[in-house]
Amino acid sequence: MTTMRALSAFTTAELDAMDAMEAGLQEKWPTRGIVTGSIYAPDCDENPFPGKYSVEITCVDCGAVRRIATQDLFQVERCKECAKKHQRRNRSKNRLAKKSSPVALAARRARLEAELAALDAVSSREIEEMEDMEADAALGAGVSAE
Repeated sequence: MTTMRALSAFTTAELDAMDAMEAGLQEKWPTRGIVTGSIYAPDCDENPFPGKYSVEITCVDCGAVRRIATQDLFQVERCKECAKKHQRRNRSKNRLAKKSSPVALAARRARLEAELAALDAVSSREIEEMEDMEADAALGAGVSAE
């Protein structure tokens, strides 16, 4: 297992390599707001993600700083609070969009028509049964009167 090292224990060559890596990440992900000089090596004792490089980013909404593993740069651009708010906002928009899409409306219409047909079939059967019962009752009343 690799022993953790303090950031001051890294050699100049290692720090230069990390700076070059950070510059590459900033070039690849310019919209993520990577804080310059914030990269930590996998074996740095200050790194909250052991075994992974990590950087700090600034939130696109509020500007707060958040440390993330470099492998998550493609999907993270907000602090945790703003990410939750963004998810809630998108979730409600997506629900409305799904409910009002032509496919969803057609499926709902088909389901409702099927339910209506089933109710009609039940109603028709119940009406026939009631008519049969009335006819039997009329026959029974007619027989006893004679």
